[in-house]
Amino acid sequence: MFGPNVELTSITVKNLRYSNSPSPSFNATMVAKMSIKNMNFWIFQFLGILKLSSHAQFSGTISSMKIIKNMKIAKMSCTLSLNLTSGGLINNLICQ
Repeated sequence: MFGPNVELTSITVKNLRYSNSPSPSFNATMVAKMSIKNMNFWIFQFLGILKLSSHAQFSGTISSMKIIKNMKIAKMSCTLSLNLTSGGLINNLICQ
């Protein structure tokens, strides 16, 4: 017996906004479509909670008075539980 296959079918970036001044910022909405296929003879049932995790890493150069330049990396990891039975309510959002 095998577990269900989860496949990411498409990702779309919407509302991409970024700015360098007065302070650097970046904002985007990502829409991901997934399909879940059960190749088993038996019925696969889930309790309506989909656990997701995401990881992001940004790198860039910081310059101070055009003299000192340092390469810096910012990382973020998030986990959340998406409650499918309550219309997509997000629970337990934790980012580090």
